Parts: sequence; C-alpha cells; structure tokens
Amino acid sequence: MDLILFGTSYKVSPVEVRERISLSEQEILDFIPQIKEVSGIFECLVLSTCNRTEIYAACDDKFDASSIAALLARHKQVEPDLIHNNFYTFKSTDAAKHLFNVSSGIESQMLGENQVLGQVKDAYSIARVAKSTGPFLNKLLHMAFRVGKDVRTKTNLGVGAVSISSAAVELASYIFETLVGKTTLLIGAGETGELVAKHLLERGVESITIANRTKANAQKLAEVYHAKVIDFEKLAEHFFENDIVISATAGNDYILTDDMLKKVIRKNPSKKTVVIDIAIPRDIDPKIANYENVFVYDMDDLKTVVDKNMEERRSEIPHAEKITAGAVADYEKWLREQRVVPTIKYLQNTFEDIRQAELNRSKHCRDCHKRTEMDDITRRIINKILNAPITKLVKDTNCSEAELEYLRNIFSGKK
Repeated sequence: MDLILFGTSYKVSPVEVRERISLSEQEILDFIPQIKEVSGIFECLVLSTCNRTEIYAACDDKFDASSIAALLARHKQVEPDLIHNNFYTFKSTDAAKHLFNVSSGIESQMLGENQVLGQVKDAYSIARVAKSTGPFLNKLLHMAFRVGKDVRTKTNLGVGAVSISSAAVELASYIFETLVGKTTLLIGAGETGELVAKHLLERGVESITIANRTKANAQKLAEVYHAKVIDFEKLAEHFFENDIVISATAGNDYILTDDMLKKVIRKNPSKKTVVIDIAIPRDIDPKIANYENVFVYDMDDLKTVVDKNMEERRSEIPHAEKITAGAVADYEKWLREQRVVPTIKYLQNTFEDIRQAELNRSKHCRDCHKRTEMDDITRRIINKILNAPITKLVKDTNCSEAELEYLRNIFSGKK
C-alpha cells in the first residue's frame, strides 16, 4: 500500500486553468465513485479550492497516476493536455509532506492563511460522506489537522494582516490601540467591503454604517453584519460622526472631496477620524487630511503594513517546517509498520502455534509449576527469536511486498 497525490495549484497553473478543473462539493461527490473504480485505488479524497485541486489516494505500490489524469479530464470535459501540462504527482512521504504543508498554510498563496485548514477538513468530511476513506487516509488527515493546529498555535506563521481588508482594520487598531466601542463608516458593499465588515466585527467595533452606490447591495450586507445603511449621496453629512471611515469602491473619481465636507462642517472637529482609502483609483480626496484630527491613509500605507507582516511570517517558515518534518517522520514510521504488520502477525501466530503444539505434547506432565515454567521459558525464547527480524522489518523502508510474501512462505511450508 502506498500514498499518491495528483494535483495542481497556483504555483504551477494560472487561474484560467484552475477554474476549469475546480470541483464543487456535488462534483466531488459525483467524482469520488469514479476514482474508487480505478484499479489499484483503495481510498481517496479530493481537495478543491480557488488555489488548488488535489486528489489523494491510498493505492498499490506501483500505481500510475495517469489513470487519474484521464478520469479528471473526462469528468471536467477538458483536453487531456491541460491536465498533463499543469499537474504534479507526489508519492508516499512526499505526498504526506505536501498535505501537511497545505494544512499548515506553508503552501498557501497568502502565506499562513487560516482558511485552508478548514477547507482540508471540509474535503475530509465530503470523503467520509462518500465512504472513500479508510485507515490510511484517516490516519493521514488526522495528522494533517494536528499539524495545522500546531503550526498556528506554536509559531507566528499566521500572525499579522497580509490582505488589504485585514490590513486596513489592523492599521486602524494600531492608531486607536483598540477598536472596541468605535463607530465605523464603510463605503462600498463589494467583496472587499464585506471582508472589512467581518474583520471590524471581529475587532469589537460598536457599530458599522454602510454606504454604497446601489443601496440594495448595502442593505444585503447590512443584514448579514447587523449594520446601518445611509444614502450614498449623504456621505459628507455622516463623515464626522464616525471614528473610522474605510472606503473600497470601484469608481474613477473621488467620492468624498474637500468641497463636500466644507458644506457640512462648521468648525474643526474635536473627535479624531481615521480615513483608510483602499480603492484604486482612490476614493478619498487627500486634501481631507488638512482638517484637524482627520488622518488619511491609502494603499501605499497598507502595503507597508502587509510587507512587514509578510516578512515576519516568512521568518516563521523554518519553525513551521520543523513541525511538519516531525509529522512526516511519524507518518513514515506508521506507514512502514502498516506494510509489515500482516507479516509480523503471521510470524507471531505461526511461532505461537508451534509453541502451543509442543506444550500440548507435554500436557501429561502433572507438575503445574513445571508447566507454568515451560510456558514462560518457551514464550521468552520465541520473543527473542522474533525480536531481531521484527525490528528489521519495521526499520527496512525498501522491503517490497514480494519480499514480505516470500518471508511468509518460508514459514508456511509452501514450495
């Protein structure tokens, strides 16, 4: 029995390829029975995210991954060359190491991100529903979960914002020291705006007010995050009511200008307002920073935060890799043991049968003490005889199935 990984990721294939072979949950459930029918595969799991599609399988030692490639090409109705030119194959402990690195965030495009561990767990849940896992993948996946958790709790690989949305919120928290009790005006209800809202609530802001060109989209987002909605045209009127203003729209012109604020302000505000503009082109007129107690930051400021955090994460890679390396060693030891367990049990049972047969020939002995002594002595003799070969079997990584079968046959009496 061996482990094989056949897959692709952002490292080897562009997004236009990844999106063509990406699999939804239902597609995975439809695909797994087809994989299980492939000769030589005993267990399988499919992991498919925006950045990777990978198939893990417990298989015969000499299994050829080309059969999986052909199957995936047919299932996704893509040309075989697209699969052939963009996929990689790992076997045995290399496949295990890759999965551990994926679960820990080392392999992520956004180094150290936390979402991928949940995606691996989801993939395992789907495989369990499809009844496609067994002892090999169950062991591998539970080790992957442990590795992912250990890396996150024992290293700083996932510490610090490295996305624009999280960096914007982190920058605000640096300035205020805490966001608990702060009020926020969020301009823009797209994907970035939603992520900002999520991060703001996680940091404990008191309230979020949302403004968007299409008010219906703002209302949808407000329902999810229990926020208020204002008219987009009234941004200036509500500007100074908030501690934090974060803007993330997709316009071409300033949506908030100095002239707009001049119409609503009567004197310099005493309340500090932090403005973070994460739009390209910029949403906020930089002249707004001329107001007392108004501080404006843009994407260049955020890049500094992101770059600093990313560098700190990179410095944690050796610590994370030490954890994954230990897990790979543990899995390799377990894998070796599983390959030889049937042979070890066969040897133990064979020798025990011989021992019991010889003891039974002496059952006429009426001295119970002597029988107990003979039982103890023969058991110790068998254990000592088998100790060296069993230890050798567990440690020998190159022992083939044919050699194991030959060893069993020696003691079976077969010619």
